[in-house]
Amino acid sequence: MERSISLTGMTTTSNFQSIDSSPLLSQRSLIGGFSNVASSRTLSESTRVALDCCHMAMFRCPPALSYAARHAGYQGSGQTMHATSDGFVWVLNVQRSHDGIHFYVNLGAHPLRLLQDSSSVSSLKEGECAFRTRVGERWLREPLDEKLGLVFSQTESVFRAEILAGVEQMPTTAPEDISIRGYHAEHHFLLFAQICEAYGQPQQALRLLEWGRPRVRPNATGLLQKVALFRQRLEG
Repeated sequence: MERSISLTGMTTTSNFQSIDSSPLLSQRSLIGGFSNVASSRTLSESTRVALDCCHMAMFRCPPALSYAARHAGYQGSGQTMHATSDGFVWVLNVQRSHDGIHFYVNLGAHPLRLLQDSSSVSSLKEGECAFRTRVGERWLREPLDEKLGLVFSQTESVFRAEILAGVEQMPTTAPEDISIRGYHAEHHFLLFAQICEAYGQPQQALRLLEWGRPRVRPNATGLLQKVALFRQRLEG
């Protein structure tokens, strides 16, 4: 198919098949050729969307990371995997970087009792989790660092242990001393109160609210409203 493409100050004609009509484009064309085309030439909005979708569709969890994750109990495919144990949902997410040659490995943890229903476990996103961390910094896609699987296993194991220990100690710890992997009660007292209530510690939840409420800025109306509603539920 012959298509005219507008360049800065000139017009040229290119003989390539429309991406809108043919899904049979090579990976090399998409990642190499068309990535440059998309950034330097004027394409239709539908073509840009198609390019982005194809890039994301081809980006998968690296085999070494997938193997280590499955060994740790994670299930799923693509960029996000889930595991459930010890009353938590554990989420692994592989995030593509903007440059297309690096990626990030993110971990999330969320109490099962804070989910609205069990069906939301498999759809929970890492960004929605109560606790989050990152495995290393950023990783190069090719050649892939052979240490990725080991670094993931070590980071994930410490991440789990610290969160579970913090949650276990939360009911008997003074609000100002509660800290879980960098999450402090001063900024996360409502989350900690919700966890205490979910795990059968309503009195500690109230103590957290009483301690944290005066520390909220007056203009944080959304947070103040959530605190008030949650307190009403606890006292009701």
